[in-house]
Amino acid sequence: MAALTRAAASVLLFVTASRLAPAQGPRGVSPAHVGVVLDGPSEYNRAVLAEFQREMTAFFGTERTIEFAPHATLEADWTPAGAGTAIDRLFADPGVDLVLALGPIGSNELAHRKALPKPAIAALIVDPDLQDLPMQPRRAGFATCRCVTRRSAG
Repeated sequence: MAALTRAAASVLLFVTASRLAPAQGPRGVSPAHVGVVLDGPSEYNRAVLAEFQREMTAFFGTERTIEFAPHATLEADWTPAGAGTAIDRLFADPGVDLVLALGPIGSNELAHRKALPKPAIAALIVDPDLQDLPMQPRRAGFATCRCVTRRSAG
């Protein structure tokens, strides 16, 4: 789990450093407000989120404030439609700077979006080939997006 959160933290570092305007907070940079989609209600998902939040805090330390507001942490209903609705709500929320799908259902829904109105991370891709994910760079109103994955040999 720590490897997953460290990888997502690296992507979040890049996105927040390149996308969010300076304002206030440590070193004059405004906090990054992260909206999270969980696939459904479960103790495991809440534990993964808590670990992710701990890793983000440790990763950024005093360099950057990352806020996970409770109102912007949404539990879907274990369906692609439910995850998609939660993703749409976070994209529409002006208080959310970045959308994080922290489960395989939400990650799959997010990765198949053609337009991303905000920076977004599909943190749990199971198999990009099986999921038929776009692997080519695409333009979404900010930096070029790519699906980052480690493929197994064989």
